[in-house]
Amino acid sequence: MPLVESWWSRWPSRYETEMAAYERRGLVATRDETGWEAGRLVVRLQVPTGAGDEVADVKVVYPNTFPHTRFEVYATN
Repeated sequence: MPLVESWWSRWPSRYETEMAAYERRGLVATRDETGWEAGRLVVRLQVPTGAGDEVADVKVVYPNTFPHTRFEVYATN
């Protein structure tokens, strides 16, 4: 159990806004449940690269201090 209350617990509408933004862009966001249970939001995406059917696997890591601190994006392939 995390020691600090998660930002999505403090601002549930902010969490919904973040997830809806992915959907509006046609991206399927998959929440990493292991991170969620540990008190972190990690979102996995498959983003089209523009090269045919090729997609990039992307991981978005939201810090505990979000929305006051920016999230980080990692291309995993």
